[in-house]
Amino acid sequence: MLRAFRRNEQGGMAILLIALLAVVSLTALWLMTFNWGRQTLILNKTKPIVDQATRAASLDVDLAELGEGRLAWDEAAGAASFRTYLYRNLRLNADGTPEDGSPLDQPPVIHTLEFVAAPSYPFKLHRSVTLHAGTGDETTRGVDVTLYGPSVFAVVEFFFRGLGESREEPVVISSVSSIRYR
Repeated sequence: MLRAFRRNEQGGMAILLIALLAVVSLTALWLMTFNWGRQTLILNKTKPIVDQATRAASLDVDLAELGEGRLAWDEAAGAASFRTYLYRNLRLNADGTPEDGSPLDQPPVIHTLEFVAAPSYPFKLHRSVTLHAGTGDETTRGVDVTLYGPSVFAVVEFFFRGLGESREEPVVISSVSSIRYR
């Protein structure tokens, strides 16, 4: 029967091959669309949480310095506030592992959390983040933000494993929160 099907010169084999090619192409397109949608969902869920954590960290200023008229960030208190807000809103344990209901599969990596002051504003800040340092998947990502006053700046990396992919894709999110006291 297969030989008769192959010898048939009415175009049946060509139609079958085209149909198979279309099914394979549509399956690949569906996988790409599904992974893109899932990555966008993770980004849309985590970006506001990182922004809230950065805002919470920016509220921790050194009151003794503020009393002298100087704006200084309390780094220890700010880092603790940042972790607390980030971990609670992302439903992470104290060690960073995701709990049930968390949008993440793995703990996030906090690359940068720093106070930035510039001589004049607006100020363009550039930072580079190296992901998977020392491995074959090492990647350097550039982060550019504009500051409009003394600010707390954070860069957090989240991991995303797409359907049908063997390795995780890092998602890097930056956040800036100005410190304003009037």
